[in-house]
Formats: sequence, structure tokens, C-alpha cells
Amino acid sequence: FSFSGNILRLRHEDGKAFLTVKGPDSGIEFNSRPEIQCEIPEEFFVGFSKIRSKQPIQDFGKPQYYEKSRASAKFMKCDVCLDNFFGTRYCEIEGNETDIRRLITKFGLEDFPREKRSYLELLGCENGVHRKNI
Repeated sequence: FSFSGNILRLRHEDGKAFLTVKGPDSGIEFNSRPEIQCEIPEEFFVGFSKIRSKQPIQDFGKPQYYEKSRASAKFMKCDVCLDNFFGTRYCEIEGNETDIRRLITKFGLEDFPREKRSYLELLGCENGVHRKNI
């Protein structure tokens, strides 16, 4: 779900459920979103999914469902994630800006294009509303 530049994400992974709230992107060179995440009971995830699919919640757009595969590793104080998102591969590097710059230089990625859009935005969603098909 997206609302006012924020993202509310419910995620189910490896038999565990998570609730994440991501704030607006305030980064200039790199994405920088405040993020709070907590594990929630799997029953809550399943129940909320059933309720949400039947009745809209005021101020939240329609939920968007997507799957991606991810491989991740720690390297040079950063979390490096390789995502396959609908057949397109992305490299996500999480860490502080200094460490990210060092890693980009080490891998020779300075001239590679950077994608600042979120996965919801890549899906064509604005305020939780689907705008185009992938």
C-alpha cells in the first residue's frame, strides 16, 4: 500500500510475516527512506490479507501483489541484494552513503544507471493505484 509518499508493506517470507513502514525517499544521489520493520504473527498476515481483499480501507489504495527472487550478501559494510523482478535484474546496495560509494567504486559501477523508483512505482502504482501492466 502507498499513501502520502509512505509505503506500508506486508510481507510473507520463509514461513514468517513482517510489517514494514517506509517513509518518503529523502535521498538525492541514493534512495534514503526511514524504515521500521517488525515480525508479526502469520495469522495476522493471513487474516488481514483476506479482509483487505474484500473491503477497501480508507486512505489506502488497492494493495499491489508482486513476487521477486533475491540473493543477498554482506560486503564492505553494505548489504548487497541481487533481485529478479519480473525478469529484470536489479542490484540494491544498502548502507551509509560513504560505504555505498566505496562499493560502487570497487565494483566499477560508477557509470551504471541508477533506479530511484520503488517496486510499487516500477509497477506503475501511484498512491496504491495500479497505472500500467508489466
